[in-house]
Amino acid sequence: MKVLVLLYLVFSLTLVLSAKINAKPNETNAELMQQWITLESQKGKLQTDWHERRQQLKQRLALFELEHEALQQIIKKSSEISSEVDERRLALVSEQTKLETEQQKVSQQLQHISENIEYLMLRLPPPIQEQWQQKITLINDSIASNSEKLERLLNLFILAEDFDRRIAINRTSMLLNNSPDNPIHMMVTQIYIGLSQGWYVNDDGSAYGYGRANKLGWQWWHQQDTQQVLGSPLSSKALLKIRDSLDNPTTATYLALPITLHQGAENDL
Repeated sequence: MKVLVLLYLVFSLTLVLSAKINAKPNETNAELMQQWITLESQKGKLQTDWHERRQQLKQRLALFELEHEALQQIIKKSSEISSEVDERRLALVSEQTKLETEQQKVSQQLQHISENIEYLMLRLPPPIQEQWQQKITLINDSIASNSEKLERLLNLFILAEDFDRRIAINRTSMLLNNSPDNPIHMMVTQIYIGLSQGWYVNDDGSAYGYGRANKLGWQWWHQQDTQQVLGSPLSSKALLKIRDSLDNPTTATYLALPITLHQGAENDL
């Protein structure tokens, strides 16, 4: 812009000089003075315009620089956010893969435990067997989650542990093979000490027996056959007294019953 102003001034002065050379002496001074005043006025106006224009350009340039800087900050921040999102996404994918692997391992272990549970159930006293049987079907439910299956398994062991901590009485009907040709159902009272041993007796003492867990499951021995396992006779009268004492603890007295601590050994309760 400054160059244009100078060119304009040079061109104007050239015209003035040319006019001065060709003008008459009396007219030259007045005309030149007028032309000079006009040129000075134009020059001042051009300089003023240029100054204002330059200030506007500086302001615009400053605004452009601020906008550019702000845009760069936005781009940088967006890039950082995008990077954080990508990292978080990768972490979540890794976490999910790890969880799926762990869930698969848990499922395999649950399947193995479920298979062993059914074998273990057969070695439990019949009352606990019945409770477990009702709940095992829920554990094998394919719709149930691993957490639900684990909770149900825990409930099974809680039932067994609670039974093992006390002397339990169970009133039930048993199929008794007192006569090989004529097995009959009879109401009896079963008495259990924990999970390992139990006895039964009917109301008149005519039927009684002893039971325990072995490798094949829970097994009952009846009447005189109990002596082969216990090593000493089992008294139905003693069983009836124990039953009555458990039903009415205020009448409890010391009573003895033969038990087996392990195969080939016996002791008294």
